[in-house]
Formats: sequence, C-alpha cells, structure tokens
Amino acid sequence: MLSRGHTPATRRAFTLIELLVSIGIIAVLLSLIVVGLARARDAAKRTVCVSNARQILVAINASIASSNARLPESRYLRSNNTYVTWRYHLAENGSLPNPEVWECPLHPEPRPRGEAGYASGAIRCVGDMAASYALNGHVLWRAGLTSDSARLADTTIRRPSHTILLAETNSYLSNLRVSPPNVANYFGAPTGPY
Repeated sequence: MLSRGHTPATRRAFTLIELLVSIGIIAVLLSLIVVGLARARDAAKRTVCVSNARQILVAINASIASSNARLPESRYLRSNNTYVTWRYHLAENGSLPNPEVWECPLHPEPRPRGEAGYASGAIRCVGDMAASYALNGHVLWRAGLTSDSARLADTTIRRPSHTILLAETNSYLSNLRVSPPNVANYFGAPTGPY
C-alpha cells in the first residue's frame, strides 16, 4: 500500500531531447578539436617551410664565402650541351644532401617540378630536383655562363636589404625573375640580356 506523497520507484533514463543535446555538444567539441589540430598541423608545415628556406640560405652563404664573395649562379653550363642548376650544385657538393629541404610541405598542387631534362635550345639540364624555392633570376642568371659562381659579388647589389635573393614559388620551373626588370634594377639587381 502506498502512502500519500510517495511514488513508486521509477527508472530514470535520458529523454530523446537530452540525448540529442548531449550528442550535439560532443559534436561541437570534436569539431573544435579537429579545427585546432588542422591549425597546428599547418603551423608545423609553415615552420618546416621557414626552416627549409633557412637551410638553403645558410648553404648559399657558405657558397658565397667559398667563392670570393661571388653569388651562386642560378644555372650554368657544365659542358657544351648540358647545364646544372644551383640546387643541383648545392646538393652535389654536399651542402644540402637531403632532398626534402627543397620542397615546402604547404606547396599547392601541382607539386613543384625540377628542370632535369628541360631543354633550352640545344642545351639540356641535368641532375635537378623539384623545388619550392627559387633564386632571383634578375640577380643570378646570365645566359651562357660556365662557372658555378655568378660574375656578381654580393657587394655589387646596391640595396641588398631591399633585394630578394630566395623566394618560395609555385612556378612550373623553379628559376624565376621575382620582379619586373625595372623594379629589379631600381633595387640594385643589374639587368642584362636573359
């Protein structure tokens, strides 16, 4: 017999509304975690890109120091019908042996290409690798050079703090001129026949 004010013991369960609200809260929290992880992953990739550029610049500076302050040549003739790029030269001499240094993990599709096999007239490039980074072609490229050091010393650039030496690029070929010739000339990159 039940007395007044007492109800029989009932089993307490989640209602459908409570269950849906709980699932919604969990979904929102998971989406925040996923977004945070994606941002952290992109930040890590950006750090790798900056680290790669720094390693490349250190190798370029070592090349400058070992070649009487001459800047590295972007591309030079090794023989009558083959040329090599600065990337291949740095990898070949042991300055940057790790091929992963040349590609930024944030590089957009399509992935970068190297110049190996690329022909310019009768001259073919040998031994290059895909790269997300390029030297400023206004400063460091002249046709027909046969030395791995450019004819320019680093002191010939009139405004070095305003001149881009290395740039991240997604161009088809990794050697490029990063500014119009008149802008390059204004900032100290001597322009000439290309």
